[in-house]
Amino acid sequence: MQELYNGYRFSPSCVDPVFNASMCLFYLSMLRQLSYEPENILDPSFAPDLSKIDGILSFGDQALVARIVNDAIKGIPIPFGMLSQNINLNNLHEFNEQDLLSALIYFGFLTYTGEGNALKIGKSI
Repeated sequence: MQELYNGYRFSPSCVDPVFNASMCLFYLSMLRQLSYEPENILDPSFAPDLSKIDGILSFGDQALVARIVNDAIKGIPIPFGMLSQNINLNNLHEFNEQDLLSALIYFGFLTYTGEGNALKIGKSI
């Protein structure tokens, strides 16, 4: 499961990652039913979360969003400073880079790499 889901680090100083309990239970349930490792590792209940990614990304400048998405998909660590403390998804203003990356961390779509203040895709999305 660690290879498939990778775990999350919500702090750059985190040593041990945490795992999404729902995804782990889905994996174990499928393993029990099939008696072998499942091909589909994404819990169907997480499908609505994909629209959340689109919603969060819609708050950012298109060039910024394209850079973040391209780097994340290519596995290029995304440098990151500090988490934004006051993010309001009900505001209709454009997010700056710090706000956008913070929102993606808070929702578990990005995680710290475990090597400093860099981010990568959280595998259980």
